[in-house]
Parts: sequence; structure tokens; C-alpha cells
Amino acid sequence: MFLVVRRPKYACRACEEVVVQAPAPARLIGGDICGLTHEERRAVRQDKSRSIIDSLAPWLTDVINKIVNDHPEQPDQRS
Repeated sequence: MFLVVRRPKYACRACEEVVVQAPAPARLIGGDICGLTHEERRAVRQDKSRSIIDSLAPWLTDVINKIVNDHPEQPDQRS
């Protein structure tokens, strides 16, 4: 499973053709773990990403409830 993230791009004021892209979320979470062991890197990633996941949980629950409530089960139309 892949998470598609659209990062904002910022135009350079000094140049018309240059666009600078914001850092990828993976770099924001794991950019400072070079030189650590696999287990240490995993622990740091999980610790930093936990707050992101926790903040998404209520939103995801709300979206799922809206989908379920807006689309009640339809009887099977096939013959």
C-alpha cells in the first residue's frame, strides 16, 4: 500500500523557471536517523509517526461514518 502525498511547490522569486518543492514527509519523520541501527530507526519512526496517525483517526472515523450513513445498503437488483 502506498500513500500518495501532494507536497506544495514554492516558486523561486529570483528565477522564473525554478520551483522548489517542500521536503517529503518521509524525510521529515526519518531525516535524522542516519547511523542508527535498524531497531533504533524503527523505534524513532514509530514514535514520530504516532502523533500523525492519532490525529488522523478521528477524521477517518468521521469519514467512514458519513459514507456508511449516506449510502445505506441497497437491495440486490440482479435477477
